[in-house]
Amino acid sequence: MPCSRATPELLRRWSPIVPDHPFDALGPSMSREYPDSDPFDTEVLVVDGPRKLAHRWGDETIQWTIIENPTGASLEMRQTLLDRSFASLAASGWRVCLGRLAAEEEGVDRERVVGKRAFDYGFDELREHFASQFNESLG
Repeated sequence: MPCSRATPELLRRWSPIVPDHPFDALGPSMSREYPDSDPFDTEVLVVDGPRKLAHRWGDETIQWTIIENPTGASLEMRQTLLDRSFASLAASGWRVCLGRLAAEEEGVDRERVVGKRAFDYGFDELREHFASQFNESLG
């Protein structure tokens, strides 16, 4: 998520994290998943736009880095988890959100998919897949 894409207006179209102001400067902010949900603490920890952005989401951190390579560039996203058993849930949620972003990049207008709506987009199947990849029990 390059810094130019970290505005509330753009994030509101695909991300589960919608801050009260752009993630373009270091410091605290409040974010929401839905406009009427309770806000949660977020904080921008690193801004090296447009190449790197790191922010705290509750007690976890997320880092977005654009890495140049011979054929162009790739985007790497890393989320540190306090609880490893959350890995398949996080991976599934981000896969659904990033799928929404990819559709927009291809010119397809789709609704933002967060919360319970993710189940309509194969969330359970994705979670089972990632749990098997991560040797995680869903018990």
